[in-house]
Amino acid sequence: MTLPIENKRLLDFIERQFHGNKTAFAEAIGVNGPHITRFFRPDPRNNIYPSVLKSPAVLKAISAKYPE
Repeated sequence: MTLPIENKRLLDFIERQFHGNKTAFAEAIGVNGPHITRFFRPDPRNNIYPSVLKSPAVLKAISAKYPE
């Protein structure tokens, strides 16, 4: 199973800006670490990656901190 493109774009951003530190990124946007890391692991119930696009709280936090 491959990582959805929107999740991959977020992961690439975290790699560039936070040297891959998902916890630091989560703290920077004001959400808890597990909320971010779950986007990069398949859900064990259905083996599908949760989509960043289906998490309005995370999208809002990202756009508030990084409007570009």
